Amino acid sequence: MLDSVHTGAENEGGSDDYPIELKGISNFEMESFLDANSARFFSEECTFNWKQLAAALHLSTMWAFDDLRSRLIKHMEKDIGTVDPLDRVDVALQCRVEAWLHPAYKDVCERSTKLTAAEGERLGMARFSAICRVIHVAITNPAGEVLLRACIAVGALPTERGTQKLEQFQIGTWTCSP
Repeated sequence: MLDSVHTGAENEGGSDDYPIELKGISNFEMESFLDANSARFFSEECTFNWKQLAAALHLSTMWAFDDLRSRLIKHMEKDIGTVDPLDRVDVALQCRVEAWLHPAYKDVCERSTKLTAAEGERLGMARFSAICRVIHVAITNPAGEVLLRACIAVGALPTERGTQKLEQFQIGTWTCSP
């Protein structure tokens, strides 16, 4: 294979002086992918952090390493609630894990701080404006105690396959419909 002209330049991969170039892939991503791929299984004491797992997931998705991709997703889901929701959106979109999108959007909507301009740029205009259309609702009793807290989506949230209208989604123990 290394003698094939389809691998790049004529001498590419022939010696250390002519390495195979993988354009657009950082050393960190490649090291993370190789480390994750060489691990036979992920145990409870896995030492990979979210950034390493996300980098390995990115390459396993890009190169169709389906078994490794499945194992990474399963392992990442164990601690996904501790990861910043915007980081989850980034990884979900980059690695086509659509099941992570709406929970991350929900967490962004429910957090106590509003989106910043920098986060809006990170999300992109479509996602930023969709999240901004989410209405926060709190129903209180006469004493001011909150009886129900919910978010109701107005419009739709973008997914990997385009914009999809949210018919219904669950927040906490309450199911909300826009």
